[in-house]
Amino acid sequence: MHCHDWPTAPVTYEGIGNAKAVFTIHNLNYGQDLIGRAMQASSVGTTVSPTYATEVCTICALTAYCCTSTVAE
Repeated sequence: MHCHDWPTAPVTYEGIGNAKAVFTIHNLNYGQDLIGRAMQASSVGTTVSPTYATEVCTICALTAYCCTSTVAE
């Protein structure tokens, strides 16, 4: 399942059974706590761009999920 941004964050950690989740961050100005929980529950986390990925990794609540970066070209 692929969820996008804070409005869908609870889907990743509330009863999705055995499904794996991909979570894409679009805007950290809203719902940082929800996004942090979604990143913890998801199999993969993405952002809308490589530049935004770098910016996201400076947010304290999310640094634990910013180990590596892979950019598809």
